[in-house]
Amino acid sequence: MEKRLGIYMNQCPNCGGPISDARLNKGLVCEKCLPKVDREVTPKELLLLLYRKGSLKELKSRYEIEKETDNFMDLFEKAVGWPPWSSQITWAKRVLQGTSFSIIAPTGVGKTVFGLIMALYQAKKGSKSYLVFPTTPLVLQMCEKLKSFNEKVRAVKDEEIVCIHGNMKQSEKKEALQKIEEGKLKILLSTSKFMINRSNQLSSLGFYFLFVDDVDSVLKSKASIDATLKVMGFHDEDIENGIELIRLKRRMSYANGNASKREEQTLENLSKKLKEAKERVRSTLVVSSATGGSRGMRALLFRELLGFQIGGRTEIFRNVEDVYNEVPDKEIEEELYRIISLLGKGGLIYVPTDLGVEYAVKLTSWLKEKGIRAEAFYSKTSKVLEAFQKGEIDVLVGVAVYYGVMVRGLDLPTIIRYAVFIGPPKFRFSFDLTGAHPINIVKLLSAIAEANIPKVSERAKPLLLPLRRALRRLSPAALQLLASDSPVTGTLKEIQGELKKAKEFLKRTLEDNNVIEALKKTGEIFIEITPSGKFIIIPDAKTYIQASGRTSRLYAGGLTKGLAVTLITPKEIPVLKSLERILSFYTDKFSFKPISQTDLNEILKEIDNDRRKLIDALEGREASKLKELVKTALMIVESPNKARTISNFFGKPSVRILPNGARAYEISIGNLTLTITATEGHIVDLLPSASNEALEYSGLRNELYGVVYDLENKIFLPVYSTIKKCRECGYQFVEDTKTCPRCGSKNVVDKTDTIIALRNLVAEFDKILVATDPDSEGEKIGWDVAAVLRPLSNEIKRIEFHEVTRRAILDALKNERLLDEKLVTAQIVRRIEDRWIGFFLSKKLQTEFWKEYCSKKRLSNCGENRNLSAGRVQTPVLGWIIDRYNEYKKSTGFVVSVEAKVGKSTRQFEFIVKDPDLFVKLGQEKFLNINVLKEEKVKLNPPPPFTTDSLITEANRVFGFSAQEVMRLAQDLFELGLITYHRTDSTRISTLGIEIAKEYLRRVKGEELEKTFSPRTWGEGGAHEAIRPTKPFSREELRRLLEEGEIELVRTLTSKHFSLYDLIFRRFIASQMKPAEVLRQRVVLKFGEIIHEQEFITNIVSEPGFLEFYSYLRTEPPLSSGVFEVIDWKYYKKRLVPLYTEGEVVALMRERRIGRPSTYATIISKLHARKYVVESRKHGKLIPTELGINIFNYLNQKFRSMVSEERTRTLEAKMDDISEGKLEHSGVIAELYKEIEAIGGMEEKRK
Repeated sequence: MEKRLGIYMNQCPNCGGPISDARLNKGLVCEKCLPKVDREVTPKELLLLLYRKGSLKELKSRYEIEKETDNFMDLFEKAVGWPPWSSQITWAKRVLQGTSFSIIAPTGVGKTVFGLIMALYQAKKGSKSYLVFPTTPLVLQMCEKLKSFNEKVRAVKDEEIVCIHGNMKQSEKKEALQKIEEGKLKILLSTSKFMINRSNQLSSLGFYFLFVDDVDSVLKSKASIDATLKVMGFHDEDIENGIELIRLKRRMSYANGNASKREEQTLENLSKKLKEAKERVRSTLVVSSATGGSRGMRALLFRELLGFQIGGRTEIFRNVEDVYNEVPDKEIEEELYRIISLLGKGGLIYVPTDLGVEYAVKLTSWLKEKGIRAEAFYSKTSKVLEAFQKGEIDVLVGVAVYYGVMVRGLDLPTIIRYAVFIGPPKFRFSFDLTGAHPINIVKLLSAIAEANIPKVSERAKPLLLPLRRALRRLSPAALQLLASDSPVTGTLKEIQGELKKAKEFLKRTLEDNNVIEALKKTGEIFIEITPSGKFIIIPDAKTYIQASGRTSRLYAGGLTKGLAVTLITPKEIPVLKSLERILSFYTDKFSFKPISQTDLNEILKEIDNDRRKLIDALEGREASKLKELVKTALMIVESPNKARTISNFFGKPSVRILPNGARAYEISIGNLTLTITATEGHIVDLLPSASNEALEYSGLRNELYGVVYDLENKIFLPVYSTIKKCRECGYQFVEDTKTCPRCGSKNVVDKTDTIIALRNLVAEFDKILVATDPDSEGEKIGWDVAAVLRPLSNEIKRIEFHEVTRRAILDALKNERLLDEKLVTAQIVRRIEDRWIGFFLSKKLQTEFWKEYCSKKRLSNCGENRNLSAGRVQTPVLGWIIDRYNEYKKSTGFVVSVEAKVGKSTRQFEFIVKDPDLFVKLGQEKFLNINVLKEEKVKLNPPPPFTTDSLITEANRVFGFSAQEVMRLAQDLFELGLITYHRTDSTRISTLGIEIAKEYLRRVKGEELEKTFSPRTWGEGGAHEAIRPTKPFSREELRRLLEEGEIELVRTLTSKHFSLYDLIFRRFIASQMKPAEVLRQRVVLKFGEIIHEQEFITNIVSEPGFLEFYSYLRTEPPLSSGVFEVIDWKYYKKRLVPLYTEGEVVALMRERRIGRPSTYATIISKLHARKYVVESRKHGKLIPTELGINIFNYLNQKFRSMVSEERTRTLEAKMDDISEGKLEHSGVIAELYKEIEAIGGMEEKRK
């Protein structure tokens, strides 16, 4: 019999019966559906086997889709001459199952060809299709192409293909309109303008497939979006209901979910109406674009009515060589000429904004005189573009402005090869703020507010905050309106008023030399003083990214290589460095290389080679080779926030709303079309007890708390069911019921819906990438996901990343692996141990213990108490807290507090005294004697970066955060890509981590870098790292970048998030700094007969080192020997042994090697939840309750061998051995079984 690790109830994808992971991992259904097959099969083989046996049930619809897909592929190959690519097969499957979606994919992946062939396929089936293109030339071109394809396959009669466009003769147009009127067509091609004008007429034709090419043009107007929906069959009322629903959802989101009952009722009614409309409409819409980028409320109608949202590409995802060359001011133009002569055709030359179009024209004339075929290109000279495309012009010269036509309006991936910037792109405006963009007004205010300039910074803040919030919500077009000082109305007028106030404040402020000096120190704002006046210069990172991005575009084979050269004068070096730093926020490890260190010839070879590949892709040459390059994959993560964060690294993702309400985010990275979705944690868990059905299926006779077993042969199989959660009371359970066992509500969400949604999704893709968290729990979640999906997927791989950054994701995609069975079995043992010990001990507590305790306390309800629980780790931890509490109670002593005048200051000294008789002898003692025994300078090394336990401990000490809260905040920071994985016991820092610290210290320390930076790895090898930031910016920089919109996160950070991030950041930076040198003193203090010797660190710091960033020491002013007058003294009782804090308990768990980084917080949380401990309000100390003490005594007395610290530590070590392949997991489970059996744990179960 094959090796089985578990049984999944109700998870046979065909009949819904029980099935083992061994069957699922072979791609099979259960034995009842396919009794004689026990080999590994592909999804296609599985469906064929079931079809031949006549056993198709739930998989029947999937069989029909696969059959249709095969027919489509055959038609495609006959028509085009080669098989469809992976992405085209994916799109076909979606259309064939009636799913509407958007294709935002790079040039050359065959979007339009797919639309044409799908129309032919639908026509062959007898369904009508409508293909919409933005221009008449495209309609003509595609009409000819479609007819040529049809000649090869004869899918439809020629007269049933109707192409209507502006170049038709009147008689031809009349004939075409007649066919439309009578519905005598199978395929219609037209412009979007025709669709808008005839939408009412077209809506009656009953198109099944609607393909809109270049959706950007459709998204530009309300009329075009409405026309598209009407042609599909939606009514005006449906569209208005959709708009009303969008508005209502926005209002409710602004109210943070505090909706009125009336709003909730309206939401329910509108949702019901739209559901009915969607069920009525049978059309399928596919919108296609290379760029996308939908804006405005109306575009959201696609989400509400059709379940998808249109995405867009990003310039941040790029393959550009960024170089610079420093030349004297007077030689810039000659150097430009030399560069163009070397690089050749396909160049974009960007001139500074302050020199504008006039200089662009002048420079163009000069280049022409030098023999360069150049033309100035700006909004009024768009005809130049045609000549550039034909190769009649080698370079275009334009202005480096974000909204300029040459920065955002060019997409010529086969033509553009390089870009040259004359000076770093920047904003330059005078002190009177003429021409200052609103964003730069905010940057100036922000710099002044953060500079702590007396009487100035405080006045800047009230102006800054409302402007930041207002500008972040505006579109680029609205911002441009404000920048141009054009007349505006409504909200924009109010914002314009706020901008006016801010400008007036800044004009006055810029007259202050203190302000000027403060701005110079920012490193982001530069002051230029010339004979013509004073100017402010701010680097323009967005323009650089957009403009240089013209040279590197996504296509079917990946990212084309590009080159960007920036020519700078010596005085512009600081501006370039500032630009480089800002760009590092956008892209991983950005840097400008000196041109002298760059092999331009090699780069040009790569650039030209990529253009040839791109042309081949566009013209369909070498299609079979490209087919292997363009794959589709589904990445499955645990958290929706993580899914959205990852997708945003590669552009604005297209979004699909899945049947269970979850979202799938789709992006393209050239050679891979990647869809990312989330499971929202575990999908299955162990049942409380296995049913007879599970026993019968497994062939085993015995069951213990959800595990079926054969002790003699050491077979132990956990039995899983899907996790359910009640929306009313929040209770989570796994029993197979649709009603909440706790509150009786039927409003229950079931992970079965997640599995069904994923199974419907996975069949579309070449492979599935399981990207759950990088630990044993994440491995087990991945195992479960892979098992339930394997019968519908050809290939499932595991990828792993320890930080959510673009670089980490791309590295993970290059390093796929199989799921690690050793880690999975270790987690299975951990879960079974937790269940068996927990259930057995908990049952004893809930019945035997509670009955005795309840009677003793004379409580009213002495029946079974299900609120009580126990666990193997939980119990010794509770014991520590009780032991410390007992020590605390016994440790009463006395403290003598002496206040003395030492030098010019008053100091407080404390002495612990055990003999109270000394107080009488002190009497009227008036003097304190201090004798300095030793004084020396010592070096203090920085502490290592955080591990899970040290982070919890320190955050608890500094902020008073609970362990659970620390882990929740850290989880958010990890998922948002701000820190590395937070469940780790490693202090290791990677080379990349060291570079992050170095970059930050270089920025803040400048020339003093070598005096402060001291790189340390803190450990050897391994995949896991310590907890560190993923980017080189501090809390203040992070907050500012978020407020200015330079960085966007998928959720808002709270003050607690910022505090924890700051702690992690400062500790990490400190770990990479030089030691501190401080003065340490050893002194003897004598007050009457009380003598006390102590050693302490003084506040005399000769070398601050790491203490500048992370000071965790308590220091005191140094003391000198002498006799000092006592001002006052008193004594009081004190507990000499302190109670534990949560952080100290976590540190103890790490030290004593029980628990794991993933369980530290959970264990303490359970102690609180069960009311075994409470936390003192004033000091955050843990105090055991009477209930907790009695429970521990009961467990320690009756089950000591089971819950002892040593036994717990031994088991943890064995689980480590299992994960490393040193132990067989079934043997350890058998040992656990015998342990419970030895103390009578089976007797009650057998009853």
